[in-house]
Amino acid sequence: MTVPEMSGGAPTGRRLYALTPEQRKSRRNEFINSIDPEAVCQLATRHHDRSMSCRMFRTEPACGSFNVCYFVEFPSDGTRWVVRIPIAPVTQDVWAKLQSEVATMQ
Repeated sequence: MTVPEMSGGAPTGRRLYALTPEQRKSRRNEFINSIDPEAVCQLATRHHDRSMSCRMFRTEPACGSFNVCYFVEFPSDGTRWVVRIPIAPVTQDVWAKLQSEVATMQ
């Protein structure tokens, strides 16, 4: 059930009740299944210093409670990366989580 909530004059639709475990699992799986592995490789290529193309070196992603991880390799130099994607339906504020993780690594 959703309740219209006014935000800047427009209703936004806020959930009144928490999701059931089955609903959370379903939304989580839908989100993970919507990720295109080729788009993950394109993203990694864009962020590589020399824009090298990559490939997946594990066929299946690893899924945790809050992230899904894809494992990419840049064949021309053998570099391997893990591309972590926050699972949006189970993470409150994905952008804040990402910024916090980047700040921690720096």
